Amino acid sequence: MNLEDLESFITVIRDKSISNAARSLFISQPTLSARIHRLENELQFKLIERSNRGIQLTKEGMYFLPYATRFLASINNVNTVLEQDEQQGRKQTFQQVVDRDNKLIIGIDSWLAPTLGKLILQQLKQYNVNNYRIYSHPSSIIKYLFDLNQFDIMIIYNDEHKEYEFSTPAIEDQEVLLYSSERSDMQSDFYRNLDQLKKLPCIIFDNPVLVEHSKFTDEFMEVLDISEFQLVDNFDVFIQMVELDLGYTIMPISSILHLLPMFDNHVMKVSYQFSDVELSSHFVQMVHNKNKLDLFPSEHLVQNIYQSYLDIQRKR
Repeated sequence: MNLEDLESFITVIRDKSISNAARSLFISQPTLSARIHRLENELQFKLIERSNRGIQLTKEGMYFLPYATRFLASINNVNTVLEQDEQQGRKQTFQQVVDRDNKLIIGIDSWLAPTLGKLILQQLKQYNVNNYRIYSHPSSIIKYLFDLNQFDIMIIYNDEHKEYEFSTPAIEDQEVLLYSSERSDMQSDFYRNLDQLKKLPCIIFDNPVLVEHSKFTDEFMEVLDISEFQLVDNFDVFIQMVELDLGYTIMPISSILHLLPMFDNHVMKVSYQFSDVELSSHFVQMVHNKNKLDLFPSEHLVQNIYQSYLDIQRKR
């Protein structure tokens, strides 16, 4: 995807016209139009429409715009770091950012990070591992980067059952229904409770929404015949909506395991019930590679994190 095309698209929306955007970018209108068409052809959907009211975003364009903006901002941030002037006194900071040879690099799925993050840090502390970096991304990105030797350890959802040379056994996940504890009409019957909750929207948490964990969300929405939903891409907002009885949700227990004590002790006004719905199995898996085994006890770290997670899960 061409960065100039993305910038041109964003500039057209900002300036609200092709002519104004062309002047801002110091290019001709035909050149700008060609860039927009090229981007639309690559994406295979229309981004903008021209009308008497000027430039209007299509529905697809409205969804695409924040991600295009975020992507360009990320590229600009990378350029800012890489172009640091040594006289600014940031050379040492830059070296710490880019130096990976002597660091243990860990990737963890963004849904698993809140639950497993503390377990990882406890093990790193126990083994006196001080040079490390932890990245939180969707499993698809982590797996891709792991295959490119960019991670030494990864903790992911491995629903595809891909085999890795050095990995723990896969841990089968379980779905949990979350709803506001302010509700007094809930019973032990899962489906009866769900019928009550369906008067509210189902809250779908994902970032990007409808993408990285869509296999899970698509399945339970189809099986449970859920038609009304609210999309949220921030976990804190997601939980707050449940607390305020603005909706309900179903999540893998691995993603909210760290919150269950607060639910049980009424620190957070959220109740939960284990799902009776038969959905496809989802699996959590921890993997390490042979890199840096002379520097870090990667195998022991992974095994201990795995065992600690199993212990917490069994208590539930």
